[in-house]
Amino acid sequence: MTKSCALKGQQKVFFLHLEKAASCCRAYPTPLSRVNSMSDLVQQWQQESQLLDQGVQLENCQSCWHYENQGLPSYRQQMSPDWGDTNLVELFINNTCNQMCSYCSPKFSSTWQKSISEHGVFQKISASAQNNLVATIDTLDSGPWLDRIHDYINQCEDNSVTLAIVGGEPLMQIRNIQQLLLASPKKIRKLRITTNLNPPSAKFLHWVLDNFPRDKLFFLVSLDTIPEYNAIPRAGFDPQRFEDNLDLLKQHKIEFRFLSVISVLNIFSLSKYQQWTAHHGYQSEFSRLNNPDCLDPSYLPQHFKQVLLDQKLPTIAQQALQQQQDLVDVKQFEQYNYLQQYFQRTNTQLTDPELASYWTWLTEKFK
Repeated sequence: MTKSCALKGQQKVFFLHLEKAASCCRAYPTPLSRVNSMSDLVQQWQQESQLLDQGVQLENCQSCWHYENQGLPSYRQQMSPDWGDTNLVELFINNTCNQMCSYCSPKFSSTWQKSISEHGVFQKISASAQNNLVATIDTLDSGPWLDRIHDYINQCEDNSVTLAIVGGEPLMQIRNIQQLLLASPKKIRKLRITTNLNPPSAKFLHWVLDNFPRDKLFFLVSLDTIPEYNAIPRAGFDPQRFEDNLDLLKQHKIEFRFLSVISVLNIFSLSKYQQWTAHHGYQSEFSRLNNPDCLDPSYLPQHFKQVLLDQKLPTIAQQALQQQQDLVDVKQFEQYNYLQQYFQRTNTQLTDPELASYWTWLTEKFK
């Protein structure tokens, strides 16, 4: 079993709107109210990295140990940086986002927050899934910590920092990000933007493309399946707006890659998605679902699993389909309740016939 982690000590994740920081996006976070300085955090994470090298199972890394103890690939095994990052600063500045993705939450989507505030948390789902949907967003002034992060970046060597801007939706957060980018351009080796490439306005996207060196830009684009079906797992997705913005990246010859989260809402069209990416020569990577776990494909009934296993799907999807789970009926019931409320609130239309067939089966079982 791998002991070390290529993320710990190198990745520095700041959830500024939640007043928390972590050594990676799956590690248990530290409240920033308990932190005196940026250097204290960096020193703490470097010490934890050394402990991992010694085989110590750190408490705040339980997410990875949980999967590895089951013989499954963990986040650190799937997502170890392959872009040469040795100093990755990852920023979640606020939850502003125009989409309400099925596996997201109010913490990272203002659209989710609005839905929960107006209509309440989903009913008849697990406690962990309900907790994920609680609309409690701290109103921390991110300015002081953005200043500290800026000071830290300015102390680094030129072209040594990878600055990753995550969500909500970064392309809707122009003011904060512009200030940070203009303050430290020489220190940034790579600017990585994780985006749905679907902001209501392309104003900030144009600004980034016009004002930041092409060779320093990288876009990680959240796209779970072919554009025609992507509004099912990612409510609020606009295919035409996506295609227009994708054309902008290609016209400017910007490096990008797609990231797809495996769930019951995209697994039925993954083979079409792989054909689409292969046809265009696009790069893509896949990630396991985190929460709500009831949407994990491992809870699909066997006759649906077998049809999917006969297709050439990504390894991570095959592993999910081959995984044997307990309490399958309970989780399928939770899945039915979760999706029924999600589809209703987002006015989702099941345009994917294979998924529609599964939803009919699930509805007949529990309605």
